Amino acid sequence: MIDISKLSKEELIKLNKEIIDRLNAISASELLGQINAFNVSDIVSFDNNGKKSFGVVLRVNQKTISVAISTHERWKMSPTFLTLVKKPPKKAVDLQFELFPYKFPERVLKELGVDIPPSK
Repeated sequence: MIDISKLSKEELIKLNKEIIDRLNAISASELLGQINAFNVSDIVSFDNNGKKSFGVVLRVNQKTISVAISTHERWKMSPTFLTLVKKPPKKAVDLQFELFPYKFPERVLKELGVDIPPSK
C-alpha cells in the first residue's frame, strides 16, 4: 500500500492520473467482454419502463448494441442492459425472421409453398 500522506501535490496529481487511466482501461476491457457476448440477429430482452421487452440485435457497435423491437423502433443500448434469450416468444422469433430471413431457409421455402422432404 502507498502512504500518500508523504506525497507532494504534483505526485498526487500524477498518481491520480495513473489511477484514472487504469480504471478506464479496466472499464473498456469489461465493456468489450460484454459486447462480444452478442451477435447480429440474436434475440435479446431488456427492461422497458418496468416491462420486459424483446428485440433483435441489428448491429454490434464499439460501445453499444443496436436493437430493433417489434414496433420497428431501433435503439442503441449498453450491453449491460441486455440479456440473451434462449427461448424467445413467437413475436420475437417472427421479428428475427422478418429482419434475417436467410437464417431460416426452411421457413422461407415453406412460406413460398415449397415442399420440404422430411429429414432422415
